[in-house]
Amino acid sequence: QVATLKGHTGPLTGVAWMQKGDSDPETGVGSSMLVTASDDKTLIVWDGATGQQLRQLRCHDSGVNAVAWKGDQIVSGADD
Repeated sequence: QVATLKGHTGPLTGVAWMQKGDSDPETGVGSSMLVTASDDKTLIVWDGATGQQLRQLRCHDSGVNAVAWKGDQIVSGADD
């Protein structure tokens, strides 16, 4: 299924996916989250199954140019 995620005001610069736990054997659905980075200086955390925005993080003074998961934590990089 394809979804359009709306929330950033600038171009995307990074995406990181995290699968939490095993998928349900009957439905194949597991808990997952996605984090996107943008030139708009923000990170947005999304529910991977529904596409719902869970949280917007403003933690840089310049555009975010790298993002990754480290366990349950988000790590990001920018030129600030």
